[in-house]
Amino acid sequence: MKIDTPPIVYDYSAFLLDWDGTPVDSMPIWNELYTGYIRSKGRVPHENFQQEKDDILHSLAKADNVFARLYDELHRIYDIKGISGEEALAESTLVSEEKLRTLQYKPNAAKFLRDVKALGMKMAVVTTGDNASFDAIRRGNFKMRAEADFDQIFEGRIITSDICKSLGIQGKPSGDPYRYGARLLNIAPKDCLVFEDSMNGAKAGWDAGMDMCIVRDSYSDKDREEMKYIAKHVPTKTYFIEDLGEVRY
Repeated sequence: MKIDTPPIVYDYSAFLLDWDGTPVDSMPIWNELYTGYIRSKGRVPHENFQQEKDDILHSLAKADNVFARLYDELHRIYDIKGISGEEALAESTLVSEEKLRTLQYKPNAAKFLRDVKALGMKMAVVTTGDNASFDAIRRGNFKMRAEADFDQIFEGRIITSDICKSLGIQGKPSGDPYRYGARLLNIAPKDCLVFEDSMNGAKAGWDAGMDMCIVRDSYSDKDREEMKYIAKHVPTKTYFIEDLGEVRY
């Protein structure tokens, strides 16, 4: 069911947060990385590239070296020849690491994370991103970590695509990553609130049987009305907010 007021912290025992596009403004970084790569090979990214990429990542959830395989699929779709997925990934790693040094929290997100941590709430990250992205932030983005150090706030509970693969867990839009997150925190799904920004992420939260809070992100705006429509027809609660500063205490 769609709820027209922001969620209240004390209504839940734990929070499970997506990462890219939810507390951090990273979607432009990843989309520019992949679309820039495609353009550098003389091709034009499709209008639905965001969904195209999400669908590929979902299909590769249990594959080895997921992001190299992603490049292999992009090569196939865009008829890019003469370079392997591994080579393309190595080429892009230096670019992505440089961009991640400038990554920022979205408005009010760092304060929200600090406040919720201070209240003693259990939290975990559940993301389709990989371990390498977090390592890059640890190495080079000291400003972001000074605002809210994710290692301290989440106490190491960062469930990446690498961890899901190692455990044989299907990726989003399956609800399995969020169900695993709830088990990790030892909290029943009904007592968890999921924070997401995208359609695939929302589907994962709904599939897990958890209440949802959809945070606006410009890269998911095109799906927001459809998410609101779906929210009216699922049994769990779904909130829609502009940013994490709207969450009530």
